[in-house]
Amino acid sequence: MITRITGTIVERGPELVVVETGGVGYAVRVPATLAVGLHDGTGVTLHTHLHIREDAQELYGFSDRASLIFFEKLIGISGVGPKTAIHIMALGTVAEIKTAVAREDVAFLTSISGIGRKIADRIIVELKEAMQKETGAVAAAGTPALQEVAEALTSLGYKTPEIQKALVELRNNPEEGGTEMQLKYALRYLQNI
Repeated sequence: MITRITGTIVERGPELVVVETGGVGYAVRVPATLAVGLHDGTGVTLHTHLHIREDAQELYGFSDRASLIFFEKLIGISGVGPKTAIHIMALGTVAEIKTAVAREDVAFLTSISGIGRKIADRIIVELKEAMQKETGAVAAAGTPALQEVAEALTSLGYKTPEIQKALVELRNNPEEGGTEMQLKYALRYLQNI
């Protein structure tokens, strides 16, 4: 499984970049909004998802882990394949897409070719459910600093029960130095439980 690739951009298209690393060029499909900001000859690190089909193996890449996690949630929805998901990811940031889902903005999703009302409704229902589970831990966080820690842990893939344990630990043993120090403490705590 290829989960991350670091190298130099040697070729770029509207939704594809070729990243050379160790003398090998990897074709990586990326959202169009990300491809625009990448240029030949520049270094890049992409968080990737390897999608294997009977007739092809394709890499999909994102600038951060939170985007990758969101992409993987999208392709977990019946009727949404990786190519459709990459088009959804090009609609805006993960936060903007989540906001559209929370508002139940069907028109936002149906603006993509291949997404009709039925699939848009399914995406909204399934993502709203997943978002409610995620925000359960964030809502329980309380202070803005703890909310940031909860959001960061969520984007790193931690589950709500683990996040809630870490938040209780932080409340019982407040860490000096702001959000970054609290996040480091939470990560150390989660590695040791």
